[in-house]
Amino acid sequence: MEKESSFMQILFCKLKRLKSALSRFNAEHYGGISLRVRDKARELEEVQLLNLHETVDDSLLEKEKELYKELKVQQKFTIRSLKTEEGVIPRSQTEIADETIRFFQNLVGSSDGVVSGCSLQLLQGLIGTSFSDGARVALSKMVTREEIKAAMFEQNGDKAPGPDGYTASFFQAAWSVEGKDVINAVL
Repeated sequence: MEKESSFMQILFCKLKRLKSALSRFNAEHYGGISLRVRDKARELEEVQLLNLHETVDDSLLEKEKELYKELKVQQKFTIRSLKTEEGVIPRSQTEIADETIRFFQNLVGSSDGVVSGCSLQLLQGLIGTSFSDGARVALSKMVTREEIKAAMFEQNGDKAPGPDGYTASFFQAAWSVEGKDVINAVL
């Protein structure tokens, strides 16, 4: 057991040292970026409001596009227009927002006739379920180094980071450096 904890401790210490080095690097090279992004987002919001309330002004539309590019915002998340179930096209952003909220409230608040509930008898029948001998052996065998690596690389690297703050894509990219430590910590 002591050997297992020492491998985990080695990995933990390396990651902790790396995190502080990355924090210093980030502060030196990207310090104040949150402020700059917030200022650009505020500028974008002001231009968008002008575009909503003013007559069509090509220079303002171009300015909005430029700010989108600078912030790398994808315009696909903006609802510019829609048609209600009754065929009405809301004209103002407030009407669009109200219709969107109504649509999703109706969607979430309604039941799906295709999806049925689970019976109590089925759930009670699962309580006494046990695995076959073959399944028990397969579930209790030691994992291999190859299985650990395969599990790491099968993960979507863009998912939320773990409790250590590192994503799967970090471990995938740094596998040649940290892979052995990860495997030893798991084994």
